[in-house]
Amino acid sequence: MKNTLRQKILLSTVLSLFMLLLSHPVTAILAQEAAEDNQETTESLRERIQNIVEQQKEKVQSVLGEISNQRRGFVGQVVRVSETTLGLDVRGATRIVPLDETVTLMRSEAAIKTENIEIGSWAEVLGIVDNNDSFVAKKITFSTTSPLPKPHFVALGTLKTIKASSLDFQPRGQETVLTVELTRNTVYQDNTGEVEEKLQSGGSKIVIENGQVIKISKDKQTDIIEREVLTKKWTDWIDYWSVDFYFQSKKEIIRVVDEKTGEEKEEWTGGYIFENEWQSFRTKKDRMIELTSAFKDAQKGKMKIAIKVIDIFGNDTTKVIEVNI
Repeated sequence: MKNTLRQKILLSTVLSLFMLLLSHPVTAILAQEAAEDNQETTESLRERIQNIVEQQKEKVQSVLGEISNQRRGFVGQVVRVSETTLGLDVRGATRIVPLDETVTLMRSEAAIKTENIEIGSWAEVLGIVDNNDSFVAKKITFSTTSPLPKPHFVALGTLKTIKASSLDFQPRGQETVLTVELTRNTVYQDNTGEVEEKLQSGGSKIVIENGQVIKISKDKQTDIIEREVLTKKWTDWIDYWSVDFYFQSKKEIIRVVDEKTGEEKEEWTGGYIFENEWQSFRTKKDRMIELTSAFKDAQKGKMKIAIKVIDIFGNDTTKVIEVNI
């Protein structure tokens, strides 16, 4: 009984050892297969990553290429044309644009050739900047008028005369009088709104609105704003006027130094001195002004009469009229 039990224990031990020995090769085989699978997976991932990198590299290179070849454009007036170059006046400087088969020339939405380009026409040049920072023209569109926006003019000054279709304006600090054309699209703007807000009770202010002189007043008791048009007729623009009945009676003489002798001498400037022989003007108390001058005796023959007018803005104008009595 004991021998049988020992035999069973010994057999069980031998079988256990045998199974243990067999398990090592199996484990080694499984480990080797797992390692091979991991290596294949790694290689597969590496190939996929490499493909993604290559794809992104192409996109990055494409974007970099677009950045390096940025689109540019400018406008100029044609001053010179040849088969291979185009000379343009761009803001006062001459710019040469190379021409070849890669440059498209257009006018009125139709392709043209270099011999169809007119001197003095306007060119809108579109192109790119290459890797060498050089401008390369790709398309040039020609037109008879400038595509550039018209320049804006802003100036402060004094109104000289106002007409239905124009006004004469003298910019501040200049002697030149400019004529501004008025059209149906002309928009007038003044500062009456700002004046009304800043006007104190009992105060008044003179402004110009739509070509008229307007007095804006604020009532001292009620603060009600009142507007009075001061230029209801043409005579309201006149503040003072005077007459020289014999304008050529007194020459304008100045003293100058003779370059040869070094002595002073009198010299006529070619003009005449205005002598105020009659006048009419407005005052604060009396706003009336006479429109007919006083009677003046005159000899028969031709004579020149000078009339000086000063408007309500202080601008003076002199007119010389020749009459035959």
